[in-house]
Amino acid sequence: MKKPTVAIIGAGITGASCAYHLSEHGFNPSVFEKSRGVGGRLATRNIDNQFFFDHGAQYYTIKNNEFSLLTATAVKRNGCAEWVPIPAENVGQYNKSMFVGTPKMNSFLKPLFADSHLIFKEEITRINMEENSWILKSSDGFLDKFDIVVSTIPAPQAKILFEDILAEVQLLDKVVMLPCWALMIAFETPLSFEFDIWRSEDSDISWLSRNSSKPQRVKSQDSWVCHANPKWSTENIDKSKEEVCHAMIGMLADIHGCKLPKTLFEIAHRWRYAQAANILGQPYLTNNNKTLYVAGDWCLGSRVEAGFESGLSVAQSIISNL
Repeated sequence: MKKPTVAIIGAGITGASCAYHLSEHGFNPSVFEKSRGVGGRLATRNIDNQFFFDHGAQYYTIKNNEFSLLTATAVKRNGCAEWVPIPAENVGQYNKSMFVGTPKMNSFLKPLFADSHLIFKEEITRINMEENSWILKSSDGFLDKFDIVVSTIPAPQAKILFEDILAEVQLLDKVVMLPCWALMIAFETPLSFEFDIWRSEDSDISWLSRNSSKPQRVKSQDSWVCHANPKWSTENIDKSKEEVCHAMIGMLADIHGCKLPKTLFEIAHRWRYAQAANILGQPYLTNNNKTLYVAGDWCLGSRVEAGFESGLSVAQSIISNL
């Protein structure tokens, strides 16, 4: 039986999970991604092949059996590895293994798109139903028509895109997504910290990690990633990268307790939709005939695995409806 044509909007963990499981059942989904690569917040910034920073999701943990099997395969292929950082005293020991993509955060996702048609630098701006097909359009005009559309973009963006075509779109109003400013910084001489990871619920910086401590990263660099907490990030959401960079370096100096070494590189990045403070509470939204799906990590939580489970649930629904 001829499989329905499927368009997936977004090539992050949710899109990857959905595409992979559909491909396992004979589908050949088209994946539209507005950026230049896969991964979403599973991102690594490459600065002229000299400096590398995992400035989005820092690691992932596993509960789901399907995700565990996928990770085991990725480990064998050298696409990910367990990260065993030295924690600061205020962090304590983690009960679960922490995994990272190798050599970049999105490395373990790339094979999941092997049987998909990936289209980069293409942002979907409009969706219409015409003659029982979904018509996808970008700012440049008509793209293609599909039997099924799966959106994995953040809830606030999905609310705008599906305002007039999804009956339960108002349920997205309950989803609250918070921003995060990330600082990427490399030092000429190593910081004197005796830890690789530090976190705090009281400081304006909520997370600090030695990026160079991760497997298959450049060990000769003393590179760090700092995440500002949601409150500080929200209050400074419209500041320039330069202003935020200067402010966060000052915050890092306070943690360090003295003047910082000379920096080799520094830059800030704004994640406008970094984590879900209030989730949807179900794996996805869909229409009556199940030809339109709205999914994402924000449906079930802020963990990487939440995105995987949301995409898996959509794929299972599509397959079971054949």
